[in-house]
Amino acid sequence: MVVVNLKLCYVFVRRKDKLFNRGAGMDRKQYLKELEEEHLTVKRLFSEIGRAIERKDSRDTGWFAEKLNDLKTLLLRHVYREDEMLYKDLREEAVKLNQDALLPALDVFMESMHGLSVAAGKFFDKYDTTEKIRVNLEELGRELAAISDAMDKRMKSEEGSLFHIYRAYFHL
Repeated sequence: MVVVNLKLCYVFVRRKDKLFNRGAGMDRKQYLKELEEEHLTVKRLFSEIGRAIERKDSRDTGWFAEKLNDLKTLLLRHVYREDEMLYKDLREEAVKLNQDALLPALDVFMESMHGLSVAAGKFFDKYDTTEKIRVNLEELGRELAAISDAMDKRMKSEEGSLFHIYRAYFHL
């Protein structure tokens, strides 16, 4: 099993992400499309793992560990990209357009995501070995469902509000 060091992964993503160069040359339409695709992948991974747990799938715990690691890595990259680009772009445009009323809403989104990220980090740390997964598979299923529900609500909220504002701000 591969264990991902979250801080090192965050630094790596920042160095390798071609979209990190925010500004006039950035393909914002492609960026937003990638965020939406990542949302679908996150939902698929949560569902795939959850269904396997519900079926008491005979796959070995190595499969669960691999899928959890995939999910953790994707979530880390996704949250980083939103923090470093989406929220910064929205904040800068709101200030530039004198739409200060949006700023508190952005703060609420960012604070709630921080809380969700902390909970997800604790979850992934709790199930970071195949032995912990094997011994606690039923509990993992309950906790996975709770985090999945929270993430799903979060993604729907972003897609239903922030992504629309982003499209309007940048004429996408």
